[in-house]
Amino acid sequence: MFESVTGPNVSARLRSAAIPPIAAFLVAQVYVGLYPLLTRVPAALFWTIALITGAGAVAGIVLIARVARHERIRGVAVGWLVAAAGAVYLAGRLFVAMVFPWL
Repeated sequence: MFESVTGPNVSARLRSAAIPPIAAFLVAQVYVGLYPLLTRVPAALFWTIALITGAGAVAGIVLIARVARHERIRGVAVGWLVAAAGAVYLAGRLFVAMVFPWL
């Protein structure tokens, strides 16, 4: 009965690995766009956004590592791997820039 139901392929799994870092990056971009409107930025808000960005990067790394360990990445999946790695880089770089602004 359920033989025709298959799990997600490698491309779909890598595409879904890019969602957490992209979402974290977009949340941080909304914060960066709106914080000039605030008279004073609470420290808790800043650190929450920094932690969301870092968590998105770490989640992306973990999901990419899970796919890379268990599947063979070929064809279109290589493009999704590059896109997911780029999203992780953006989120991770923004996290580092927020936490260590002198770097």
